[in-house]
Amino acid sequence: EQLYYVRFIQNNSHSFLNSSESDGLEISDNEETEYIKTKFTMPEILAIDPRYKAFAVPVEEGKADD
Repeated sequence: EQLYYVRFIQNNSHSFLNSSESDGLEISDNEETEYIKTKFTMPEILAIDPRYKAFAVPVEEGKADD
């Protein structure tokens, strides 16, 4: 299944949606760790907020230095 970053500002490496159990949702870089999720399926994005679909970029296109 295709994974997406939710990137709010192009050419900004710290504008990606992050999700963690301890901190909830926040905006940061796209480095995914054991505790921080930065890659989402489209159904996950729509469940968070349907408006975020407009900011979804496929993982292979959403490198932090774009």
